[in-house]
Amino acid sequence: MTDISRRFMIGRRQFLLASGAALAMPYVHRAYAEDEIVIANLHPVTGFVALDGKIATAGCKTAVDEINEAGGIKSLGKKLKLITGDTQGKNDVASVETQRVIQAGAVGIVGSYLSSTTRITTQVAEQNKTPHVADEGVADEIMQRGFKYTFRIAPSSSNLGLLSAQNMALLMKSAGLSQMSVAYMHEDSAFGSSVGRTFPEAAKENGMEVRTVLSYAATSTDLSVETSKLLATGADVIAASTYYGDGLLIAKLVQQRKPEIKAFVGVGSAAYANPTFPKDMGAGAEGYFNNIMHWNPASPELPALLERFAKFSEGLALTHQGAYAYTAVQVLADAIERAGSADKETIREALTKTDLTDHILPQGPIVFDETGQNKNAGIVMLQIQNATPTVVLPEQYAQAKPIFPTKFG
Repeated sequence: MTDISRRFMIGRRQFLLASGAALAMPYVHRAYAEDEIVIANLHPVTGFVALDGKIATAGCKTAVDEINEAGGIKSLGKKLKLITGDTQGKNDVASVETQRVIQAGAVGIVGSYLSSTTRITTQVAEQNKTPHVADEGVADEIMQRGFKYTFRIAPSSSNLGLLSAQNMALLMKSAGLSQMSVAYMHEDSAFGSSVGRTFPEAAKENGMEVRTVLSYAATSTDLSVETSKLLATGADVIAASTYYGDGLLIAKLVQQRKPEIKAFVGVGSAAYANPTFPKDMGAGAEGYFNNIMHWNPASPELPALLERFAKFSEGLALTHQGAYAYTAVQVLADAIERAGSADKETIREALTKTDLTDHILPQGPIVFDETGQNKNAGIVMLQIQNATPTVVLPEQYAQAKPIFPTKFG
């Protein structure tokens, strides 16, 4: 077994222990009101990515509130009831929490942000024949297992890596450059490793020289050695696939060294498009780029969404985590509406026929292929301009032009 395959396999003992614990739980089907349809929000609201999970949870609550205010599931004359499971960003907990919400009566699941936990939550949902709409969790392997009950809104890691490289090629072209060198690092969980397998090759195919590829643990508290190695390559651009805490740590190390690079570009990073990043970094955040899932800034629904989101976000800003969780609930509710039933198999069938045009994402209609992958999933490139994450590419979604090269020295 290779190191890569070992990294992506669910530890058999770990999964069986977690599943066994879940299945051994007393069956408790809570008695909800007759006029309610129960769906579940599975996200890490505690743990090392709690910030992301809280934003995603607020997105779910926003969608349910909006749907219920508009009359709920009209074909059934019922409102949605959202229950929450906290995965804590841990595989064993994710397994138990998935089983718990299913036992509590959930006819559909939204979650669970991390690729590693989404592999688990979708597997438990499949075993229990429960529709699961994955908001993010981009690892290719999630949609390559032949599951019938899993549907994903976000792009695959392969597509994320490819689209990121294409955006960087557009950035290079905007500055009149014919070539550009890149040094890349990624965290080594399922997310970072899967993007890390695709982005370097895509960058080469788009005319860039890739000088090095490094991996690290997202929970690391000291990344000075890895950052120094990256900067020592003398590459024009530093690129990184990170979660928030590790991404912020790397950015602060780069700020200390003041390197002569043309740009720092996130590849699916949870840090460099987050409105919290400029607050944590100060003026040093200016100019950072990030290729990431986002919303369409020109969407006519956005102002009302932002106002409603503020009711549930406890002061946190809407980011891709919230936007995609919000959209996942909308997709699930649309399927229940069209199914005209709370039967899980009927809902699954309706999901396969999804063709949702009324959404906030920067893409065409949400349509699932035979594997359950959103065929039109897209990303944008943002840049921190005037302390605000601003869409700069592709041009049809841009709020401003990219500022490139960016001065770090």
